[in-house]
Amino acid sequence: MRRQTILLLPVMFVAVLVGSVAACSSQEEAPAAAPAPAPAMQMQAAEQQSQSPAPDPIAPAPAAAMEPAQGPSGFDLNRVQAALVQQQRVIIRTVDLELVVEDAARSVDDIAAVARQFGGWVVSSERTSKHDAIVSVRVPAQSLDDAVFGIREVGIEVVSELSSSLDVTEDYVDTKSRLNSLRATEQALLSLFERAIEVEDALEVQNQLATLQADIEAMLGRIRYMEETAAFSLINVKVELPPTVLPVDAGGDRVVRAGEPVRFQAHFTPPQGIEEFTFSWDFGDHSPPVTGTGHAPTTVFGQHVTATVSHFYESDIDSPYIVRLKITGTGDAGLAIGSATLRTTVKEVPTIEAYAGSDRDVEQGQRAEYTGSFTRSEELANFRYTWDFGDGTAPITGSPEPGESRITVMHAFGNHRPQAYRVVFTVTADSDAGEVTGSSAFGVHVEESEGLVIAGWSAGKNFRDASRALSAVLQVIGTVLIWVATFSPIWLAIVVVVFVVVRFRDHRLVSPIARVFSRTSPPRRVEAEVEPSSEALASHVEESNDSQPHGRSD
Repeated sequence: MRRQTILLLPVMFVAVLVGSVAACSSQEEAPAAAPAPAPAMQMQAAEQQSQSPAPDPIAPAPAAAMEPAQGPSGFDLNRVQAALVQQQRVIIRTVDLELVVEDAARSVDDIAAVARQFGGWVVSSERTSKHDAIVSVRVPAQSLDDAVFGIREVGIEVVSELSSSLDVTEDYVDTKSRLNSLRATEQALLSLFERAIEVEDALEVQNQLATLQADIEAMLGRIRYMEETAAFSLINVKVELPPTVLPVDAGGDRVVRAGEPVRFQAHFTPPQGIEEFTFSWDFGDHSPPVTGTGHAPTTVFGQHVTATVSHFYESDIDSPYIVRLKITGTGDAGLAIGSATLRTTVKEVPTIEAYAGSDRDVEQGQRAEYTGSFTRSEELANFRYTWDFGDGTAPITGSPEPGESRITVMHAFGNHRPQAYRVVFTVTADSDAGEVTGSSAFGVHVEESEGLVIAGWSAGKNFRDASRALSAVLQVIGTVLIWVATFSPIWLAIVVVVFVVVRFRDHRLVSPIARVFSRTSPPRRVEAEVEPSSEALASHVEESNDSQPHGRSD
């Protein structure tokens, strides 16, 4: 059995090789083997091949190679495919149309009728609202131009038309070549299967045949798809109702400053049945348009206002800029479109530099002088200043004299406080692009009044100093007490430990000595009674001598 299997393997290899060679030869002879059209067509094709090395890649199939369309049942697909092979080009054409129609539903039916008239059919149809629809149809490739012309007549306006061609000749030829090779291999495997003696050999060949036939079916499907899509072109049509007018008011022309945010907002009045809106602002400076859907009704009946958008113009080089606004509304009533245009002039406006000094200290109730300065420009006019002292009093306002750039005012702070007051000096002027403002701020620390002062000695100041010193002392004492109270458990524990240690040490020194003396001698009080001291004996002898008569002697 093994010997037969070994003998079959070279035979299989030779069969596959022979099939590949046969496939290559069949590929080279494929154009000649294809069904030929009329004799005139053959002569014309021969002349074209002899005059040019390659045919026109987008040339349509000759009309003589195809019969006039008689509808889906009368269309001869085999002859079209034969003409495509004879021409050696396989081209898939697609047309996208966008039409404005009077009735979306009726226009879909009219487009389907045009497709059927030229032997085509409707591929898909979609209609999600009353004002628009999308329909796709296929028509024979030789009737594509006539079908497109007929579909144009359905609408009242052609918004856009896009035609594209896809040349799949290379893929088509390569797939055909691979298919021929696989078929030759299939025939070789079938021969081996018929000659197989052992069951294992037959099963092995059958498994390879199953895989090979699956690949053949896939290639056949792809070839069929390319042939049918080349034979029937696709037309995608989008139809929509003509939009109604949406009145829009974006305001008049504007003059703005470069580098500062500019706010844009528009008012519009939608017709009945339009509920959803989308707006788009194009600011004309090559920046991406700003789109949005936010809107809200105003106090005017039926009027809406768009959400506010901001934009920065970096310079005035290309000024003025044309700003365009487009608002699109949709709803049950169909489509509504409104637009507005305005001109925005960008200017480089000079700034105002203001300076009012640094922080300072003043006394409560004392009138002090405050001076602020600022820069002036000839492009600015109507200068105004404001002094805001931050203590609740009314700001001091006014207008400087022409050419004046220093403003001096007087002010007294009625109350003192630990925190400093923030004083702001502001200068405002008018320009073509609006108001220009410059400001400067500093702090003022107000001290309490000194009160009675005699020869440079101030009772109030000394009383404040004494009060502050006393407050400082009390603060230190209070801090110490808080620390002592906080750590009192620690101090108490330390005292107890020291006391216990001292008492323990005294007890250890005294107790051994007392025990020794208590064992060797009686108590001192008993010794005094048994053995009187020498002093006591002497006193006793003296008392005895005194008690005897003086005349008597021993």
